[in-house]
Amino acid sequence: MGSWWLNLRAGRKAAKKDGKNLRKQVKKLEKQVKEHHQNGDSFKEGRVLEEIGFLYFDDGMFEVAVEYWTQALQVFQEINNRESMAETLSNLGTARRLQGDLRQAARLYNKALILDKKHDTSGGELTSLQNLGATWLDLGEYDNAFDAYNEALGIARKQRKPDWEALSLFRLGISALNLNHHRKAFDYFQEGLAIADALQNLELIIECTYGLGQCYESLGDYQQAILCYEDACTGARNLDDRNLECLIKIASANLHIHIGYFDQAREMATKIEGILPETPSRRLQIETALLRARIYTMYRMEEKANKQLEIAENTAKELPDGFQYARVLLLKSELKLQNKKHESAMGILFQINGKYQEGRSLLIDYQITLMRGLCYRGKSQESQALKARRSAVNKAQILGIPRYLWKAHHSLGRFYHHQHRFAQARDQYHIALKWIEQTAGNLDNHMRRVFLHNKERDEIYQDYVILLISSGHKEKAARILERHGSKSLIQKVEHFFKNGNEKS
Repeated sequence: MGSWWLNLRAGRKAAKKDGKNLRKQVKKLEKQVKEHHQNGDSFKEGRVLEEIGFLYFDDGMFEVAVEYWTQALQVFQEINNRESMAETLSNLGTARRLQGDLRQAARLYNKALILDKKHDTSGGELTSLQNLGATWLDLGEYDNAFDAYNEALGIARKQRKPDWEALSLFRLGISALNLNHHRKAFDYFQEGLAIADALQNLELIIECTYGLGQCYESLGDYQQAILCYEDACTGARNLDDRNLECLIKIASANLHIHIGYFDQAREMATKIEGILPETPSRRLQIETALLRARIYTMYRMEEKANKQLEIAENTAKELPDGFQYARVLLLKSELKLQNKKHESAMGILFQINGKYQEGRSLLIDYQITLMRGLCYRGKSQESQALKARRSAVNKAQILGIPRYLWKAHHSLGRFYHHQHRFAQARDQYHIALKWIEQTAGNLDNHMRRVFLHNKERDEIYQDYVILLISSGHKEKAARILERHGSKSLIQKVEHFFKNGNEKS
């Protein structure tokens, strides 16, 4: 979601490229370093060393920048200038972060923060907290990120700095969203949006609106989610941020697939292809490949879907926290299950555990558990299947996300149905339909019909109606069919009984 950290520039602007040879600029500054050293002006010596580091940093030569900043740090340590030490430590942290050494970056930012707490006079503490929080986000340590941003929020409010307050609220929303605290995240995004709007900070307005869309989607208010995505997408286009614009469009396309608007999702995917930046972020590369894979799967183009999943997997391997990698493997496992390849699907689930340990994300844990239940059922391992499906229901209840609740309850209901435990199956189907119809209640008439008549939801209605009729509750089944209003569902139920099928 855009830039998640501030590159601390020690309160100074980096030297701009003016067509001069980099080496010539460096030689000139190195001459100043020698002069300051001979004159015993250590502070100026350190500042010029810092400036040379910025030249190399801006040119993408991070390791050379680190060498000069390390020299500057030593000079500042010798004269015990702690504020300058904090600034230089933050610069070093940013260089290490861009090099991918996130643990070292976190250590450097934390050292800077300790100094800032005692000696900061120019806002360095807020910057250090933002940098540290962003590094924790990259590492997938969302509790630590939340704590850093919460501390930054308190300082920003105390110092009456609304720009920092809005930024902290937005990033608290990101942290809460990753912790699956969707209502909390919603409040942070909404509050951040109000301040960003007053400040006319377009980037934060877009980011907070996008975050609100994600919250609405998680809470089951799909119509509001689409409106937020549309507004955020327009803003990103005006800001000429193609990475962000594409990410928002992909989120909207995935939601359209979930609702049942497949043609619209495919059209959106085509438009995304036309605006992809030349150098997309790794996250955008992954999301683009996953969207393509989903669309190819919809149209039964399995070979093409698998190629896209390979691209996503190879890119996700490069990321440090393992979350995106787990998402890719989950989709791979899902495709194996659709083709009844239960052993292969289970193997992929074990592969996730090797990369992304259990407990780091309740959402990933839920999805793995639900698919394990399906794999065990396919392998006729009944006790393991029941245990996994019950566990998936428990995890879905903690998540509180409607789309996961109805899937988990339906899965458990199907198991009971197969076992001829009809009363328990009815209870699970009933809960699943309650969540579906609650979500449908937030949609307009057309979107509600598309949503309810989607294959996934149709299957749940079909299972419930068949069970009700089989167990003598024909009037209740008729009421449900009438409320659902789908002729194709009635035909499926009639076909089921005409052919004397049994639930599997």
